[in-house]
Amino acid sequence: MPNLPRNDSRTDALDAAERKRRVQRVASAALYTVLVLVALYTARIFIPAVVWAIVIAIMLWPAFRWLERRPMFRGRHNLLAFVLTAALGLLFVVPY
Repeated sequence: MPNLPRNDSRTDALDAAERKRRVQRVASAALYTVLVLVALYTARIFIPAVVWAIVIAIMLWPAFRWLERRPMFRGRHNLLAFVLTAALGLLFVVPY
């Protein structure tokens, strides 16, 4: 089979473009990985506070529903949420 002449400049340009895309993909993946790791490292400080907030929210949900049925708070969900948040804030802040 005879060797056919190749259009070297065209294939070289395609190869260079493919290499550039590959390098960009690898660089993007590396940057994404670093950003995720930095975010997780930063978020680790707040994980205990978030867990406690979830526990308190689950614990107070029955009280919220009970207070919601009282005539004073009927139809006033935002007011009730504010009152409970303020009460909890005072409960944790005042002793210190």
